[in-house]
Amino acid sequence: MVSTTAAPSVAAVSERRLLWKIDLLLMPLMTIAYGLQFYDKAILASASIFGILKDLELSVVHPGTPPKTSLERYSTATSAFYWGYLVAALPMALLVQRFRVNVFLGCAIVLWGIIVILTPAIASWRGLIAQRFFLGAIESAVSPGFVLITRSWYKRSEQPLRLGIWYSATGLFSIFSGLVNYGLGKAGSRAGAKLAAWKYMFLFAGSLTIVFGVVMLLLLPSAPTGDALVRIPGYNRFSPEEKSVAAGRLRSNVTGELNEDDVSTLRASSSADHKEASLDEHAATPPKTQTSEDIPPTALPTAGLKDKLASLNVSAATSGIRERWNVAQIKEALLDYKLYIFFLQATSIYICNGGVTAFGAYIIRSFGYTSLRSIILQTPGGATTAVSIYISTVVVLKVRNSRSVLLILTCLPVIAGAAMIWKGDWSNRAIPLAGYYLLPIFGAPFVLMLSLSTANIAGSTKQSITSAFVFAGYNVGNIIAPYLTLASEAPIHYRRTFVAIITCMAITVVLTLVLDAGLWWQNRTRRAAREREAKTKEEVDEVKKRAILEDWTDGQNPYFEYAY
Repeated sequence: MVSTTAAPSVAAVSERRLLWKIDLLLMPLMTIAYGLQFYDKAILASASIFGILKDLELSVVHPGTPPKTSLERYSTATSAFYWGYLVAALPMALLVQRFRVNVFLGCAIVLWGIIVILTPAIASWRGLIAQRFFLGAIESAVSPGFVLITRSWYKRSEQPLRLGIWYSATGLFSIFSGLVNYGLGKAGSRAGAKLAAWKYMFLFAGSLTIVFGVVMLLLLPSAPTGDALVRIPGYNRFSPEEKSVAAGRLRSNVTGELNEDDVSTLRASSSADHKEASLDEHAATPPKTQTSEDIPPTALPTAGLKDKLASLNVSAATSGIRERWNVAQIKEALLDYKLYIFFLQATSIYICNGGVTAFGAYIIRSFGYTSLRSIILQTPGGATTAVSIYISTVVVLKVRNSRSVLLILTCLPVIAGAAMIWKGDWSNRAIPLAGYYLLPIFGAPFVLMLSLSTANIAGSTKQSITSAFVFAGYNVGNIIAPYLTLASEAPIHYRRTFVAIITCMAITVVLTLVLDAGLWWQNRTRRAAREREAKTKEEVDEVKKRAILEDWTDGQNPYFEYAY
């Protein structure tokens, strides 16, 4: 006998409420995890003014008049992290697509926490370089993994704000790490402390990371259509109806935003498919008691889409379902000019990082502050990072095709900040310090560039390759940056460092203009081609549905519209 009580249909699931539930789950997890990634790699900068340079012989004083201090070993240790990251970036980007993202990322976070907590056992600068290399290799799983999660759960229009939220953790954790390291540095500097101050910093950060890695492993769902290892009702447990809505609403990531006519057609097509399937099933099987698991998602515009996606093994970007690597998409990605522009933009933007993260405390101390004061004075820079990212991503959400304009505009404060430090009068410490607080705004151009890369690349394997290239550029910039700051250049205000930053920001602006011109031309050419073909509405709808179900790339899909 069939139950007369109807389970809630997919139509009863509010997409707005579901999005809020997804945000409350994913944003805190991703923000904290990404913040810990920044925190764990950036501790070395704080440790540099609390004894690690001397204890591990990272600084060398060369005899002369006056004697010269070389920080080349410290620069190499800083760069080693990014060498490891660079080597592992592509394999990690492909592996995170192949395995359950919750297990893969959770285990990676625990593993790098173990590496961090063992840092005090290192006894030489050579050991530190090796440790930093492996730390970078493991941490390289996080950025492409989080880009994949963002693509898998959010519409293209929703992605910039979410990318900005979790990436802004670099700013938030700059504040957090500054306050924590100030306290640990002060405690470790007291007479009678059992360990050097820098060792307490690594022990605290490593233990915190390990604990959170376990939390991430247990609470993060494997995909929009998957489950977490530990499911908590109302938090990370999603009903079958919610899963269907979560997967089905991402169709626009492949086809571009659908209009009302497209939605109506998809609804009619899906309903017809369901009715036909229901008649066949009714003829073949006897009636049974109906449960919520059995309720078909007939009211969803892409009803039954989850099952179709699963059977066709399609894009992780649209369904969250793991798939095999697509060799054709790898080839297309490597021949796409956008890939190389994103790589060069990431490289240029992150050359700025050397003056902010690796040598930030060291440069501030050069203004005439004590070591403890230098640590605490870094924290406002974290605020400028977070605020600039929040403002720019909210504007992108409200103003269509504003990513590129904002990317260019957010490069300008960084240029101004570099000029203030380089050319400013250091006898008035407020001038270079104010300039320093403008430098961390480089995080905003990077998030906007990341948003451009996620919005303008389709096809799950092609997206993974693009993510790998973006973060490879991120690493190349970070590898170069530490060698641009020389201790001997303090009297000339670190000229090499800040000339490089100004030049790289200018290059980023030019690359953005080139990218915009290319995207505009591609959109114009595609629209003209579609007008010549003059396909019927039914034919257009069929192409858009195939693009979803067969994981087409942006190059294969003639209806993919590029965003600026």
